Amino acid sequence: MLFLLMLWPGARLLTGVSLERLPPDKQVAAVDAARSRLLQLGAGVLAAAALIFTARGFYLQREAQMTDRYIRAVEQLGSASLEVRMGAI
Repeated sequence: MLFLLMLWPGARLLTGVSLERLPPDKQVAAVDAARSRLLQLGAGVLAAAALIFTARGFYLQREAQMTDRYIRAVEQLGSASLEVRMGAI
């Protein structure tokens, strides 16, 4: 919702010029350029958030995998079979 508010009224503020002094076709071009920049900024922020989310998930997955391996190795140390105990070490 906030992003949509930035696209319409915020685009006019982002142009940095008094739109009333420009011809109508230049007004439309200036507002469209500002909206384009805002959309690019939003896409960049979304891409960065997706990258952070993916990296965090990868890190947590590796932690879980290491924990699982450690637990299985500890369980195998209590095995009656010598080969299984050696594999756990």
